[in-house]
Amino acid sequence: HGHLSLAILNDSEVSVKPVAIQFFTLDEVNRLKIIQDVVDRRLTTQMAAQRLGIPDRQCRRLLSRYNQSGPLSMPNRRRG
Repeated sequence: HGHLSLAILNDSEVSVKPVAIQFFTLDEVNRLKIIQDVVDRRLTTQMAAQRLGIPDRQCRRLLSRYNQSGPLSMPNRRRG
């Protein structure tokens, strides 16, 4: 019985506050890896587009933005 209340108490202490400034979401990190693979010629733009679930044209736009401004330009511009 006593163990249970202890566990609950610890749980609330451990809960991590979300970080306010988060530059890349997981999706964006994955996208970055895929784009990097295209840059390194490990993937074609078609293959990358397929993995990202986006049209080939959009993938090529991402790629040119990456080439022009580097990885820091990659987070979705639609976010704030």
